[in-house]
Amino acid sequence: NADGSVGVKLVYIDPPFATKKDFSGRIEEKAYQDKIVGAKFFEFLRKRLVFLRQLLTPDGSLYVHLDSRKSHYIKALMDEIFASMDFAEIVWVCGLMGSGRFYPKAHETIFCYKSRKGLFNPPRRLGYSTRITGALQKDEAGWFYTRGSESSGGSSFLKTYVCNDPTLSKEEAIAVANATRPQPAWSVWIGKDKLARAYNDQPVGTYAYTEAEKVGYPTQKPEALLKRIILASSNPGDIVLDAFAGSGTTLAVAEKLGRRWIGIDCGKLAIYTIQKRMLNLRQKIGNKG
Repeated sequence: NADGSVGVKLVYIDPPFATKKDFSGRIEEKAYQDKIVGAKFFEFLRKRLVFLRQLLTPDGSLYVHLDSRKSHYIKALMDEIFASMDFAEIVWVCGLMGSGRFYPKAHETIFCYKSRKGLFNPPRRLGYSTRITGALQKDEAGWFYTRGSESSGGSSFLKTYVCNDPTLSKEEAIAVANATRPQPAWSVWIGKDKLARAYNDQPVGTYAYTEAEKVGYPTQKPEALLKRIILASSNPGDIVLDAFAGSGTTLAVAEKLGRRWIGIDCGKLAIYTIQKRMLNLRQKIGNKG
């Protein structure tokens, strides 16, 4: 860090989800067992979260990727371990997984705990959504959309002005509004491209990574997801750590973005997959390191 301290600026982990399943690669190589459940699973993660907290820089961030099976339990642990840090819950709409008569899984959850003096630099949103721009109206004060009737019980609808120049055309007003609108980070990261754009967010990919990224490892995450996390919470040269490195997506994206990285995994297939992926990446981007 600039102050001379040494540590990890960003941790992203995608641990087992306590599914009670075995996972294999594309030619049935054993990848990992996800058989630790119940209290053992919580203690398994708790020990690692405590250790990761100690590795973080004073201005660091940690992201933990889970699903509905155990996320609510793990959040209770993390609220205690990371009590002094800011919290955000990210819902990643990654597409329907499974079918049948009961609701299929359609999203996963990423918990972010950020130091209160930590970096946060997310990508800009795309501007106003089509839902808003399609409903714009004009009066003598400018272009606006309505947000429902008055909370005090009145019959008037509340107006939100996006452009204060009524002489502009609607297209010109939208351009001005998009350029001048405050761009807060979107708390729901949406994967589907059309859905993302409808909510004026940057799409970050569905659970199905692109064909070019495919390395034959189960539960592989798309590079677009890790790119958003790494860009938002680290600078070039910072150390990024993934303690459940799996297919190596975190490491590959960190390398491409000029971050230093540490990858940890105990699975033989994971180690071989990461070695091959990083060697191929080195050739692709001309990295001599």
